[in-house]
Parts: sequence; structure tokens; C-alpha cells
Amino acid sequence: MSNCPNCGIAITVTTSFCPQCGAQLEAQPPPEPPPPDPYTQPNPYLQPPAPIPTGPHQGYAPYATQGQPPDTGTAMAVSILTLLFCSPLFGIIGLVMTSGAKTAIVNDDYEQARSKIKTAYLVCGIGAGISALMTCIAVPFVFLMMASGM
Repeated sequence: MSNCPNCGIAITVTTSFCPQCGAQLEAQPPPEPPPPDPYTQPNPYLQPPAPIPTGPHQGYAPYATQGQPPDTGTAMAVSILTLLFCSPLFGIIGLVMTSGAKTAIVNDDYEQARSKIKTAYLVCGIGAGISALMTCIAVPFVFLMMASGM
């Protein structure tokens, strides 16, 4: 939009004569387009991604033989439950083994991590078994003592 130089009303750019006063208007060049947005321009420094090797012996696949990393969350929970409710000694050993498994995962040694997690489960199971055995022995003993009047 522009204004008529004679009467000042708003007119469109493509009009040759003013609709108000009839004055002949000069042909005005179309307005310049706005400058391009720098954020939408392609980055000249950006490299295309490298092709992925697809042959049988090309590239490096560090996790192909080891699979996914093992989950240490369940072993940690079992160790904490053993620590709180069964046997503190076996629970602490389970926590140490689970912590070692996490360190092995960070070092990409999944086999060692799996071994440490299995050991943590074994230790916690032994602790829970000993705790259950002690309970089975202690409860009847307490009832016998109560029955005898001690």
C-alpha cells in the first residue's frame, strides 16, 4: 500500500490512477522482499552424514557379541531388601556386587556385569535362606520357653 501524492488516500501499488482525485500515478517498483531468515538458510559448513558400512567385515560393531547391557535395578532392589529385612552382611555384599556390575557396564564388559549380578542374586538368596532358617529355629524355641514358664 502507498498513498496518493495528490490527495493522500491509501491506494494499492498496482493502481495507475487515484480512485479519489483521478491523478495519474507513477509506476512504482514492487517492494523489495524481506531479507532471508538466517535460521532457515542451509548451513554451508554442515557435512552430510558418513555412509554406514554394510559389508560382512566392514565397520566396527562393539556390541554385536555382547547384546544389551544387563539391568542392575532389580539386583539393587533385592540387595537393599536383603540388607533391611534378612541379613545385613549378605545385603551389603549384594550391594557391592551390584555396584561392581554397574562399573563393568560403564567399561562395556557386559559378561562381567552379568556374572556380578548373578553373584549378587546368589548372595542375597543365601542371606534370605539363612534368615528363614534362623526364624524357623527361633520361633519354636521361643514357644517352648514360653510353655515351660521361663
